[in-house]
Amino acid sequence: MFLSFTVLDEFGQIRNFSWWFASLEFALDVMSSLSVKGKQILRAELIDNEHLIQLPVDGFDGTLFSTPIKQLENEWQQLLKAPANPRATPVESSTVSTGGSYLPPFDESAWAMTTVKFED
Repeated sequence: MFLSFTVLDEFGQIRNFSWWFASLEFALDVMSSLSVKGKQILRAELIDNEHLIQLPVDGFDGTLFSTPIKQLENEWQQLLKAPANPRATPVESSTVSTGGSYLPPFDESAWAMTTVKFED
C-alpha cells in the first residue's frame, strides 16, 4: 500500500510526503502522531491496487489506531473460533424440511456465484 499526504508544519510550510508501507495500522499511527508533533494534516490518500481512498484528516488527532484495531482483531478471531450457538447440534441437510422447495447444496459452485467483485 502507498500513502500520500500533505501537512502544514509548525513553521507554516506546506510539505508533501509519500511512502510505501506493509501495515495499515502502523501508517495510521504515524499519521496520527504527526498531529501531536505540531503538524496539521491537510490531505491524506491511501492507494492500494490502483484504488485511491481519501482518508478523513480529522481522524488523525494523536490517538493511536493500532491498539483498538488489534483489540478488534483479537475479538473477531475469538468469535471465529467459537460456535455460533454452543447448544446447537449439527443437522444433516437431508433432514431439514424446506417446505417442498428444492434447495441445492451449497458447494464450490455456490461460492463462485456469491463472490462479489468490485470493478471500475
